[in-house]
Amino acid sequence: MENKTETILQFLVDQKITKFPLPLNDEYFAYAIAEFQSKKGLTIDGVLGPKTLTYFTPQNIAPNVPTSNLPVSKPSKWLSLIQGTSPSYVKPLVYGLSAFKAIVDAIRTANKPGHFIYITGWMIELDFPLIPNDETTTIYNLLSQQSC
Repeated sequence: MENKTETILQFLVDQKITKFPLPLNDEYFAYAIAEFQSKKGLTIDGVLGPKTLTYFTPQNIAPNVPTSNLPVSKPSKWLSLIQGTSPSYVKPLVYGLSAFKAIVDAIRTANKPGHFIYITGWMIELDFPLIPNDETTTIYNLLSQQSC
């Protein structure tokens, strides 16, 4: 269910029904589901039940964009500028739970002198859990744990 849940959450974000993916047990997620139900003429109960879930098929969630008009993907400028400048491994992380999990994993591996993690281009609140419902994954807690 996790992949389907992540897909539904991303869909709600894309439709501007909610501003950020939230855990399923969060009251804001229930509010986002209720807003979605209202827009689709469904019974408004804030529950991702069978009737609401039937809307979330690949055909309904997939963006309706003609493939001939898609832009050509180009490598980012900063990645090409820093490649080869150090022996460091560089991994671009864009957005979503998988990116947040990768950030948590990267920070947790920086446990020896001379081992550094550079995270650029992100604005993250210090007390925001990168993995929902896991307070150990706030930037504050992650950095506090690694500085010991």
